[in-house]
Amino acid sequence: MYKVFIYDKTIIFTENLNTTVSEKNEQILKYDSLPSLLSVFKDFISNDEINNLFIVIEKDVDKIFEDFLSGFQLIEAAGGIVRNSKNEYLFIYRFDKWGLPKGHIEKGEEPEIAAKREVEEETSISDLKIIRQPPCTFHSYILNNKRVIKKTYWFEMFTKSKQTPQPQINESITKAEWIPKNEVKNKLQNTYLSIGNFVTENFKF
Repeated sequence: MYKVFIYDKTIIFTENLNTTVSEKNEQILKYDSLPSLLSVFKDFISNDEINNLFIVIEKDVDKIFEDFLSGFQLIEAAGGIVRNSKNEYLFIYRFDKWGLPKGHIEKGEEPEIAAKREVEEETSISDLKIIRQPPCTFHSYILNNKRVIKKTYWFEMFTKSKQTPQPQINESITKAEWIPKNEVKNKLQNTYLSIGNFVTENFKF
């Protein structure tokens, strides 16, 4: 299964639909062809009445999703969800929302290196050890009058660092804080849909 987030909307690509549509703002469509899918995606974005669109693909969901991505400029980013020895998690605050440190992958840079670099640049926290790699996330937005899709590689990290986080002000980050595990859910009440979904699906808070 794959999800693409467009602000507060989600398009889900799946072979096995384990849900029924009970809300008026949800819709299920069976995959027909790539041109049809791209047309449906365009209509979905402009339809304020539908928030969740399920595309049911009987087989080859991986290939069809890759074909779908090829219809857009793909931007790659990397970031981390970082835990310290106090069982606190590293969050940033930017544009009035809580989030996780991440940023663009530079040319020739491996995602793991980019993720560590971005965490350190945005929060000043170093001595980062990668624990595992959760699934990537995808979200779509307009850049230079063109719709693009950003693929973000995420890494779960641990640090023994005792540093106090420092926000990267020149990147519009106004806060960088260690959040106790039992307070993470509260922060997720004010975050982007893609971040909230990523954290709740891959971590137990």
